[in-house]
Amino acid sequence: MHPDRTADPAHLAGTARGLGVCDVLRVELTAHHRPALERALAARTGVLEHAIRARATRSKPSGEAAAPTEDPELPRLREELRLLARVGATLPAPAAGPFVLLGPAGLVLELVGEALQATVRELAAGMGSASGTAGLEAARAWITTALDCRAVDGFALDVGVDPLHAW
Repeated sequence: MHPDRTADPAHLAGTARGLGVCDVLRVELTAHHRPALERALAARTGVLEHAIRARATRSKPSGEAAAPTEDPELPRLREELRLLARVGATLPAPAAGPFVLLGPAGLVLELVGEALQATVRELAAGMGSASGTAGLEAARAWITTALDCRAVDGFALDVGVDPLHAW
């Protein structure tokens, strides 16, 4: 960057920041976010691994004479699995304290939505018990994060361009 900048700083909404033209999201999270995010990453990884195994098995030839044909969906599934692994690898080892979730906007938004849904489901299931405020704190943290992400996601310069699903 030069001293006479021509671009405005990245749009910031609370804890979420769009990098580039919102094709990458950087989301600041707390320890309240960690369990649901780890479960969302593990669940999505499991689904993708299962889908890849199933599709790879189907694309193998049943006889010697048949030529192998790869399912056209396999490269996309493998790339999404690779991205999930990279996102998961960026999580810091000590689970306590704030951390940053950084990844493709579409993937980050989907993970935030999945973690929020799971947290709210768990909260609703445990409302009858006096389990303390941990569930409420986690739900509040994810709701705030989802709103911040939506604000960044809603900020667009180019009408008709959908960078969220470019990954």
